[in-house]
Amino acid sequence: MFIVSGANLFGQWFSDKIILEGFERVSKECAETNFELDRAKLVQANWSYNIFDLDGTLFISGSWKRKDNQLIRLPLPEGIDKDASKNLLVAGNDRNIVLVEPEKQIIWILDLKFEKEVQKVIFTSERPQEDTERMTKRTKKINQVLKVVMTNNSCVYLKCVNKTTEVYTGLMPSFFDTDCCMGKVIDVQCGYEHYLLLTDTGKVYTWGNGRRLQLGHGNIDNQDRPREVRALGGINIVKIRAGGWHTAVLSEYGDLYIWGWNNSGQLGLKTRAQRRKEAQEGAVVKKKTHRVPTVVDIYDEELNKITLNVLDMSCGSKHTAILLADYSIWITGSNEYGQLGFPIKDCTHMEHFVKVFQGTKDSYLKCGPWSTVIVK
Repeated sequence: MFIVSGANLFGQWFSDKIILEGFERVSKECAETNFELDRAKLVQANWSYNIFDLDGTLFISGSWKRKDNQLIRLPLPEGIDKDASKNLLVAGNDRNIVLVEPEKQIIWILDLKFEKEVQKVIFTSERPQEDTERMTKRTKKINQVLKVVMTNNSCVYLKCVNKTTEVYTGLMPSFFDTDCCMGKVIDVQCGYEHYLLLTDTGKVYTWGNGRRLQLGHGNIDNQDRPREVRALGGINIVKIRAGGWHTAVLSEYGDLYIWGWNNSGQLGLKTRAQRRKEAQEGAVVKKKTHRVPTVVDIYDEELNKITLNVLDMSCGSKHTAILLADYSIWITGSNEYGQLGFPIKDCTHMEHFVKVFQGTKDSYLKCGPWSTVIVK
């Protein structure tokens, strides 16, 4: 079941409304394509289209070949066999869709502007030969792509090589040296201009453009190599997420740390009490960008502090959603397209987390750039 709020300008959520301003259940059954939304898995929510996986078959909803309100099976390039298609890794943006055959390490890049153009790329390690020989000595060689994530400006791959992992960046993957990181890389994420990774030692490393302080190092310097977010030193991080220009991570104890650009309140660090005081005094307080990770405190409408752990979080371009231990869903940031679940005329943005929905034990979150999806 999908509960959605936010942009639907291209009909990707099977509704006549171009903006879903409150969380609504969306559904779709199509006998022609043998599609049932309630059984499908949402692979990615983009600006103009969504990608769904139903029993190993990929579907596109929304804009396709410059036509809106489409629901089609994603045409696979010639050369992908039927068995391999059920295990594809998929990511996409407004310009390309990337399909990866994990075990064969083959990448297929579909150009959405020129639909007939398909590039085939073979994954090859760019490590020095002596390192490759040392890593494979006395072990069975195992190579497999584990993950690919994309935004309109960034792409990053995570690949398993024997007992370790490698990171590659760029649409055409280029090996990215992470040997300076402590531990094995277990997850990668990317924003519009920055990247982050998580290692099995619970440490977070970031790199890329730091002009909006999204790297968490306390300055606006760019980083060409992964650098540990030292403000998180001693904290075991278990989950990482990237917004457009902000970053959120979750500790093993359920604490949410967040930093970066806060122009729309997407960090959720202002309390309800501060908001009320400003409203009473008529004060206009300049929004701040937070340089380093800051723990998020959440308050209910009576200004009582919520002490529940955070279970899950997801970030859009300028908003953040979290799932608490009681399965309630809270949200903050821009409401430009109704992604917070409120009418746009009544609420342009929120600067603190507010409860918007009561989920269930099986609920999880997946934000698009300008939408929020609750999956139950």
